Amino acid sequence: MANVSLEYCDEKTSGFSLFRNARSAGVNGRIAIAGFLLSWIAFALILLLVPVSKELTVAGRATLAVTIWAIITWLTDSTPKAISGLAIPLLLIVSGAFTQMPQAFSGFTNDTSFLVIGTFIFAAAMSCTGLDRRIALALVGKTSQVGSIIKGILLANFISALFIPATVARASTYFPVVEGLKDLFKGHAEEAKVRKALAIVAVGFSASLGAPIFLTSHMPNVVVATTLAKMGAINLTFIKWFLMMWPMAGLGVLIYLWQKFFYKVNKIEIKGGAEAITQEKASLGKIQPIEMIILGCFALAVLLWITQPLHNIPTGMVTLLALLVLFIPGLLPIGWKTLQGKTMWGTWLMLAGATSLATALSSTGVAKLIASSVFKVIPDVNGILVLFMVMVVIQVFRLGIASSVAAVSLIAPILAALAPMLHLNPVPFVLSVAILDPFTFLIPVELASCVIAYGSDDFSFGDFFKVGAPATLLAIIYVLAVMVPWWSLMGYPLGR
Repeated sequence: MANVSLEYCDEKTSGFSLFRNARSAGVNGRIAIAGFLLSWIAFALILLLVPVSKELTVAGRATLAVTIWAIITWLTDSTPKAISGLAIPLLLIVSGAFTQMPQAFSGFTNDTSFLVIGTFIFAAAMSCTGLDRRIALALVGKTSQVGSIIKGILLANFISALFIPATVARASTYFPVVEGLKDLFKGHAEEAKVRKALAIVAVGFSASLGAPIFLTSHMPNVVVATTLAKMGAINLTFIKWFLMMWPMAGLGVLIYLWQKFFYKVNKIEIKGGAEAITQEKASLGKIQPIEMIILGCFALAVLLWITQPLHNIPTGMVTLLALLVLFIPGLLPIGWKTLQGKTMWGTWLMLAGATSLATALSSTGVAKLIASSVFKVIPDVNGILVLFMVMVVIQVFRLGIASSVAAVSLIAPILAALAPMLHLNPVPFVLSVAILDPFTFLIPVELASCVIAYGSDDFSFGDFFKVGAPATLLAIIYVLAVMVPWWSLMGYPLGR
């Protein structure tokens, strides 16, 4: 067995140190260790001290303990997100929330889970061949003006949402392209402003624009769809989700116009910008047969998603079917070891575990209990105003949880239980809040895509808030003014 090099060890720092090891692992040691201890203490105290009642059963108390453990864990990064996803079903069984493994691991075995992992593998194949980058550059086009570049990347991200199944993956795809373009502005009088616009909008915001449109383009969508399906409100298949969400495309146009007004950099020319993009494309060479094969297999999956009402095969299963075609011996010149290294297993594990927790919150009555407590402090006003207040409160709540999957997994079951108490339809009530998640632009650490943008060091928290807070408010108003009436036309009015 080969020795593993521990680069952080040297003569002066030899020996064992929890804080140094945590720092080398990329986390704040003091916060993570404190969070680890606090999460387990809270877990134990709830199980030992919280009394059982008619409203809070033994299973409910156990679910509450696991939920508090998960919240503290996610807030403090005391356990890797992927490991927390595996730990949640374990703790649901050990604590007594569920007695059967299929119940506890339901997030791993539902059809949507297979849809997600299937698209992750397709995304890995595209990444390994450079197909994702080729598509990105093709969508950006040839341009030399900042406004045209931002517009091209926003459009590219919107279209990419279909085949790059996560906002962070899309931001990662376009980040190097944007970084290369920013370097062309060195010495320009408006360099600082242009770099801010490209980092915040072309990397951070743009990854979110297509997030609500497709079921797999933002992982919290899956949590919401599963929550609504389990309560019997609506079965959101891939095509049904698209039909419910496509008007959200208009919000992308408004955010583009807002940043255009805010930054006023659209007419600034990039010296050699068109040439730089042309060189990037040339470096990829001609499209290869393997890229065409991957595109063909993915197109097969999309076709089967769209025609699901005709063949009635679940979308997750047809995604796996398309993957089987892709892995016919001799078609794919890429080894599985290479592909699995590019697949977002950690994201999938966390998503599946969080979905299991959302199921437990609903089935054990904890979500209803929390909703009842919230209901007591909500003023008696009309549905739209209640929805607006809930949206604002959740935006503040999101400041403390950097993981979209974690936040929505906690929020969705509570909202689903709260809606009937307010005499509101759970479908538009839950969807209204859920589709705002990718537009939480108050600070750059709420979304992974914005964290990537922040890594460029081109802007501060204040710079981000100035353009991001109005964009978030714009998103709230758009959902209330456009999406709620649209869902009513689709047969799901907010009021019952």
